[in-house]
Amino acid sequence: MKEESEYTEEQLKRPAMTYVHLLDDILRDIGTGDLQEIYEALCKKWPYYRYRAGTSGWQSSVRHNLLQNDHFLRNGKNGKSSMWIIN
Repeated sequence: MKEESEYTEEQLKRPAMTYVHLLDDILRDIGTGDLQEIYEALCKKWPYYRYRAGTSGWQSSVRHNLLQNDHFLRNGKNGKSSMWIIN
């Protein structure tokens, strides 16, 4: 993972997409993933969440959107963690 100073201000801006769109994009990239893998992929693709979000509240939003939106589906478990895919 790059350091914050290696990103431009543009790269560090908050993405102008809903969480549903962000999650759809990530799950299309990784195929399936548990919460930790999804968090890591989000931080890698949009460094705002690692360096500028300020709190971990975005993680609650990710969980909420996965659970509440029919676009996402639990697909088995990885230990204690649910695996998520696009429905």
